[in-house]
Amino acid sequence: WVYMVFVDDFTNKADEFKNSEAHISITNGIVNHKVDFKPTSYKDERYWLAGCIMFIDGSYEFTALNAFFNSMPSSEVPDICLETYGFNPPTTKKPWYHIW
Repeated sequence: WVYMVFVDDFTNKADEFKNSEAHISITNGIVNHKVDFKPTSYKDERYWLAGCIMFIDGSYEFTALNAFFNSMPSSEVPDICLETYGFNPPTTKKPWYHIW
């Protein structure tokens, strides 16, 4: 399974989001990843695409992307995580991914 890991700034207060020092921590108890919000390329976008996660053999692989978007990344770049892990995106659109 491959998923996007992103943050939606519901506040629409770009300055607060930029200075929030937000981070995401991911662990399975053995492997740990921490992704820090890096606002160097942030230009008041609403969404922070922290990265992509792929679950394999009882563990996971995480790839940080630190990209910013004005619309939901799953709509704007729906195949980015599949491509990140070398998969060919399906020719059909939804429902091959889920947003919770």
